[in-house]
Amino acid sequence: MAKAETAGVTRKRVYDLGLVGKLLSSSWVIFASLLLGLYIGFFHKDLAAAIGPFGTVYLALLKMCLLPFLISAITVSLVKLLKTHTAANSLRRIVAVFVGGLLLCTLYAVVFGAVEGPGRDLDESSRAVLGNMVDRSPYAVDLEMSLTGPTVEKKSESSTETVIRQLIPDNIFNALSSGDSLKVLFFAIIFGAAVGFSSRHVGDGLSATLDTIYHACQRVIQWVNYVLPFALCALVASQIAIVGLEPLVAMVRFIVSFTLAVVLLMVVCSLIIWARGRVSYFQSIMALREAVLIAIGTRSSIACIPSVIRAMEKDLGFDKTMVELVAPLSITICRFGPTLYYGVATIFVAQLYGIQLGVAEYVSIFIGSFLAGLASAGTTGILTITLLSLVFAPLGLPLEAALVLFITIDPLVDIVRTVAIVYPNCAAVAMVCGPDKEWVPPGDAKQPSGQTSSAAA
Repeated sequence: MAKAETAGVTRKRVYDLGLVGKLLSSSWVIFASLLLGLYIGFFHKDLAAAIGPFGTVYLALLKMCLLPFLISAITVSLVKLLKTHTAANSLRRIVAVFVGGLLLCTLYAVVFGAVEGPGRDLDESSRAVLGNMVDRSPYAVDLEMSLTGPTVEKKSESSTETVIRQLIPDNIFNALSSGDSLKVLFFAIIFGAAVGFSSRHVGDGLSATLDTIYHACQRVIQWVNYVLPFALCALVASQIAIVGLEPLVAMVRFIVSFTLAVVLLMVVCSLIIWARGRVSYFQSIMALREAVLIAIGTRSSIACIPSVIRAMEKDLGFDKTMVELVAPLSITICRFGPTLYYGVATIFVAQLYGIQLGVAEYVSIFIGSFLAGLASAGTTGILTITLLSLVFAPLGLPLEAALVLFITIDPLVDIVRTVAIVYPNCAAVAMVCGPDKEWVPPGDAKQPSGQTSSAAA
């Protein structure tokens, strides 16, 4: 018995890498790698380009397990939820928090933009620099061609057709191979509901298999995250090297305003997480540090889901079944970051062109930002920016010139936008999920009596 327990402890140390693993996952080491990446990106662009592929390899390894993780987590959690007597109340609470949270975030974006005025009172030199950026941008050529070339008639799609194409997979294997997380999420919800309503002897076997897949994916993601400090340095360095200093200086007013809006939102969300959690305020912040740093390094909110689930369950004490269901749903669907981005960016461009905004215009921005935020589910990078058209069109704002400005700085702004997806969704998870009655704080966990003496023997 003692030998078996000793072997188990040895295997655990091999998997977790012991002290080396703790060092690599230390917040100080990860933060130092972030600063090093900033330094390399600004001052050693050749080195940044050389180490960039290492970050790409890390992303590939991380994404390798994300879709199986997503399917297994949602399916198993939904099956467990449907077998409880509180399923209806839980689903109503999820819908209320998701919709209410997005509406409040949209209102906050409009109010903040109106008060802060990110594009108000820009001097002539700043306007000239922005104009030169549009003229010299490599994207300007493509935009000019699209404006002056022959008109190509396209078959217009109704909003219903657009939703179907974006949400419902006609082939789940194609959705898996292309990494379309929104379609995979839709399939997981339907599949999980079907398994949940199946007879017990049919559903339990499949649930056990998916639960095994879920924990195996968790283990692999934990191994991959041991190289996070090195990957974070490479990813940040390559992103900063691409952006350069000139676009940052020209768009500094917008970048600072949007970052400030995100920081204030995160402060409110941190208070919600602390109030709903079972640890101190400082511990609630530190529990989510890994998820935030992964968001900074990868610019992928989906990549943060495993870390968010682990932190909300083990470090903050929320109910395991609900967290495993709500966290993937909220991070995939509730796009707080893009919603906030659309509101602030639209007001910035309107003020940049000297357009007077009244109550009607702000209402239009509110509606457009909310709809664009919903439509941004499953999009990344430039695709997210192009949805500004939903907000710009009613106001008559020039989308083409604005796209050039926002695309140029997007490698940096996308970092802030991703953090604004992940952290507010942790607050949404905290609002939906209740406490785990069997949870024990990590520092208070005690070994069962006799285990220490058996291992020593």
